[in-house]
Amino acid sequence: VLYHQQLAFILILVLGAASITEYLGVHAVFGAFIFGMCMPTSQVLRSEINLRFEPLVVSFLMPLYFVNSGLKTDLTKVLFNDNLLFPLLTIIIISFVSKYGFCTLAIRRLGYCW
Repeated sequence: VLYHQQLAFILILVLGAASITEYLGVHAVFGAFIFGMCMPTSQVLRSEINLRFEPLVVSFLMPLYFVNSGLKTDLTKVLFNDNLLFPLLTIIIISFVSKYGFCTLAIRRLGYCW
């Protein structure tokens, strides 16, 4: 069983790794990810950390990350650049066809009608 001091220490280390990568010019998420990869693989440790941190991460931090990413996205540089417009449209068309086309084929193969 992990005590509150140990969980706080792990959280401080995660935030420290995130701060270091942010200072180096890499996004803070990568520092936290690398720290998570360096954690011991003890099943007890993983389940205890998941039990304590998962509700906070899933309900608060993850939506904040996606909102932050979305607000920083600037599509005007792509849309008003003639050299990038064709690759953008190609990627969108391939994404649409592969998602809906292959899902449609899979559903048809399972026996569903159109």
